[in-house]
Amino acid sequence: GNKDAIYYLADMYYKGNDIPQDYEKALYYFEKGVDLNDGACLNSLAIIYGAGKAVEKNIEKSIELFHKAVEAGNKYAMYNLGCRYFSGNVIERNVDEAIRLLNMATEKNYGDAAYKLGTIFMNGENGVEIDIGKAYNYFLKAKECGYECDFPLSFTEKSLNITPSTADDMRKYAHEMRN
Repeated sequence: GNKDAIYYLADMYYKGNDIPQDYEKALYYFEKGVDLNDGACLNSLAIIYGAGKAVEKNIEKSIELFHKAVEAGNKYAMYNLGCRYFSGNVIERNVDEAIRLLNMATEKNYGDAAYKLGTIFMNGENGVEIDIGKAYNYFLKAKECGYECDFPLSFTEKSLNITPSTADDMRKYAHEMRN
């Protein structure tokens, strides 16, 4: 079958867009797409299992499906799995893997991933060293990808004029820019 058609039909059933919502039919078609190694279906099914919507919640299966979707080249799965590795909420935190996955999604022009990386480097989250230059480049990339955001460009224009001498100065500056 046609992967795109299967995905869109599954998604329509899952969300109830233009047709009555039917989780059983949605799962049936998502699984058909998974059989064809469709990244979008793999990603959607991973989300469903992670949330326990229409199926019993199964984090292990969710993470396994995200990995398969990443292997299939799905930028949304790269972002979703990267965010999970970064937060450490449902899988053991692995910041290096998170950044690698988010970079993969960014290389596929996914603005959400670029924006997430910008905020990570702006804020110095989870032990990542603040790097205003990297944050600037990721925010620019997010804008290039069509990501709608207000503060990053004003943040980055101002940040180009600073020369903080310590990480504490950078943290203080990043905090001031957020508030």
